[in-house]
Amino acid sequence: MINWERHIPLMCDFWENMLFYTGPYKGNPMILHQHLNRVHAIRQEHFDKWLEIFLATVSLHFKGPMASLAKKKAKSLAKILSEAMQQHFLDVDQ
Repeated sequence: MINWERHIPLMCDFWENMLFYTGPYKGNPMILHQHLNRVHAIRQEHFDKWLEIFLATVSLHFKGPMASLAKKKAKSLAKILSEAMQQHFLDVDQ
């Protein structure tokens, strides 16, 4: 189970760091998601849904170059994490 009270501030710090390079986030999202993937498989459809919600939320609440940057970074992050999770499944199946 995800501890949202802990996770939401971490996500805010992460995105502050991704967009403004000022956030206190020091973690490694790849390691965290690899752990989550071992506990409960993260599939492509999960990344697709997350990206759909993220992009819609940014579009609803923000405009301008930083909104565009957030969307671009989210797409890139979803692709990188998704590929890493899928590689995990390939490694396990071999």
